Amino acid sequence: MRQNKTKQMLSYWLELFNAAQEKSSDTEAIAWPDRSDVHPTRCRDLLGDMFILENKRDQLVYRLAGTKLCGMFGEEQKQKPFSAPFSGADRRSAEDWVKRLNEENYLVVISSFGLTDKGERINLETLLMPLSHNGIRGSRILGITSAGDTPYWLGTEPVTEQVIRSVRVLRPWEGDTYMSNWPFKKPDQSNIEERRVNLEAPALYAENNKELDDQPNSRRVAHLTVLQGGRKN
Repeated sequence: MRQNKTKQMLSYWLELFNAAQEKSSDTEAIAWPDRSDVHPTRCRDLLGDMFILENKRDQLVYRLAGTKLCGMFGEEQKQKPFSAPFSGADRRSAEDWVKRLNEENYLVVISSFGLTDKGERINLETLLMPLSHNGIRGSRILGITSAGDTPYWLGTEPVTEQVIRSVRVLRPWEGDTYMSNWPFKKPDQSNIEERRVNLEAPALYAENNKELDDQPNSRRVAHLTVLQGGRKN
């Protein structure tokens, strides 16, 4: 994660996550924070970039979306599909990652760039984190999309397309800090590579992206760069 807002959002979710484990009576499963646990006053500086997704007719749509996010896309995002700005393989990839967020027990960071009709480009980072709602585990998703910079046109020229650069899976509860006192059963990792392949992501469409290729946990698969791991110690 590169954006400070992304890191702040993760830190806040982890506070809720830790509290959820303490309240849970199930020692065999990870408990997600509840939607009611998210208090806007605790993350006031992030509200404009934050959003909440819900599953509606088997499609993940925006239930709530911050003003900066709506401004970036040039319109209100409520009830619009999360994957709408993506196209082709990127849209399928975005849909698959979000839909499996709960059942696979992970968080997701999507690195992408947004394009306007006039050809302007902006780097974006999206963090997706599962929530429970009304006793249904993973029925909501808390997220944030933050821009890498603030170009002069942002808010006046809408982003009409998003292109995925990479996708990283995070399981921060598997780091040494958490596992040393972790009362829950460690998730099975035996078929993680198979699950990654089935999800058809990460996707990288730049042939010679040295910044990603040079990362120690990266490997080339055909024209893609796959970022392994994502563990936060």
